[in-house]
Amino acid sequence: MCCYGSLSSTCVVGYESGHVCVYDCNTRQMLRELQVFKEPGISLCSQSHLVISMAVASSLGSCACGSTGRDVVFCSLGEEMLSSRLELPNNGVLSLAIRGDDRLLAIGGKDGMRVFLLTLTSRVRIVDYRRKRPLALLPNHSGEVNGVCYGKDNTLFSGGGDSRIMGWEIYKNGNR
Repeated sequence: MCCYGSLSSTCVVGYESGHVCVYDCNTRQMLRELQVFKEPGISLCSQSHLVISMAVASSLGSCACGSTGRDVVFCSLGEEMLSSRLELPNNGVLSLAIRGDDRLLAIGGKDGMRVFLLTLTSRVRIVDYRRKRPLALLPNHSGEVNGVCYGKDNTLFSGGGDSRIMGWEIYKNGNR
């Protein structure tokens, strides 16, 4: 389960069932529900997966959800929880982070160059959050990328299975 609060009294929760729910924290009532990962042919995604990572764009009223599969699903948290998706080349979206200005999404996971079953390098993907378009690949982790987050100065940090923490300055001059 993933859970994120916001400045208002709502909370967004992702469940192992593939559902994303919005709750009113004051009344403890569920306001909205959307199944983002479910059976083939019924959902936006081609396979059934758990919600294992989530990031909320508070100012846009939306979130991004990652799973054990290769899809990142973008959900509107308004009255009608509309969704779209971005398919990645590899399975395993382990971590998501949206920059403070809600313009960039960082994706960490099992995305890397592989030879047989060995991952040689893993990358952090940078996506234009509003347009849902890939912008950059940041290499240099030799294991899966387990965590991504933005600092207060919009520096991106990534931590991987290689026991390294990397710092990245991404579009800091207002270019994106």
